[in-house]
Amino acid sequence: MSRRTMRKLSDKLLVRLVGLAPVRMRDWAEAVRAEAAAITDDSESLRFAVGAGSSLALTFIRVRLSDAVGFVTDGIGPRLVAALAAIAAVVIGVVHLFVAGASSSMILVNIVSLCVGLALLAGAAVWEGLPESGRTIVAIIIPGLLVLTNVFGVSSHGVVRWVAVGPLMVQSSLILLPGLLMMFACSATAACAAAVIVAAVVVAMQPDRAMAGAMFAGIAMLSLLCRNRHVLLALVASAFGFVTTIVRADNLPPMRLTEGVFSETWQVHPLLGIAAAVGGAILLLPAAAFGQQNRDAARLCAVFGAVWLAIILAAVVGNYPTPLVGYGGSAIIGYLLSACMLPPKQHARDRLLAGGRQPARPQPDFFVRLFPRKTSCA
Repeated sequence: MSRRTMRKLSDKLLVRLVGLAPVRMRDWAEAVRAEAAAITDDSESLRFAVGAGSSLALTFIRVRLSDAVGFVTDGIGPRLVAALAAIAAVVIGVVHLFVAGASSSMILVNIVSLCVGLALLAGAAVWEGLPESGRTIVAIIIPGLLVLTNVFGVSSHGVVRWVAVGPLMVQSSLILLPGLLMMFACSATAACAAAVIVAAVVVAMQPDRAMAGAMFAGIAMLSLLCRNRHVLLALVASAFGFVTTIVRADNLPPMRLTEGVFSETWQVHPLLGIAAAVGGAILLLPAAAFGQQNRDAARLCAVFGAVWLAIILAAVVGNYPTPLVGYGGSAIIGYLLSACMLPPKQHARDRLLAGGRQPARPQPDFFVRLFPRKTSCA
């Protein structure tokens, strides 16, 4: 490997390290980058970057995973509220499935889906570390996957919403669309708006009245909080898609244990009906969990609440999947995947930085002991 390549690789590694670092620990990564740049020998600089960078990366990942679900000393954040709400709702759903005589495989699907969703939520730091270009690519891929569902998906009574994954039927829109709407709420760029518009057309073609309504509700809420021409274009497209699904017939019969769960549980026992209603209601708690954070946090929480309120109401009034309380892993994964875009609870140091006050300089822990010679941030 040439010296120039080693120096270039060293710099790339440390640039990624800076991007991985939480805001309150970013000066650690900047200090390591500066130290590496000061080393004249290219091979030694690369060794230092790999050794020091890997040590700090482990610390950053640990902190980001902790912050991702709000495990901070001064309270809990919307992500942790979403995780707890999902767990509670799925537990209620498992009880409902057991009482209704569902097979053990159906119960297992819900439990495994919950584990997958929680793993995605714990890895929310990956999303935060993506550059804007990476987020744009993800936003563009989502409507592409929905188009593939329309082309190659499973049809039933003239409706195409599902993809066969082995013995399971997965509703791709229920997994992907809430996340896409949260991405759009995070960054209402032209590319994200185009992705939302394409998704609105695809959902109208399926047709899927519940998800079309969720799109319209989420973007309508966003338009109230964010004046942006891209948001207005997406709002018009989602309204058109929703109206189209209302006009088109949707004769899909209800599936037991998946749709009509709120009324079904009341017929079994009033206490179970109340539990199911509570399970649906607590899914909206993250919308009110942003506390005293900034406007961006409030906007994300509000859009999240609008989207899932629309999905829940669709399950109440029509033959659409009951999220988390009923059988089906798509809603469980979709709920927790969209929660990845919720803001974490702000750390006290982050709030100090946001307010312009500089906290005391942080001190690395084991990193200093491993690399004491060239560490100026100690």
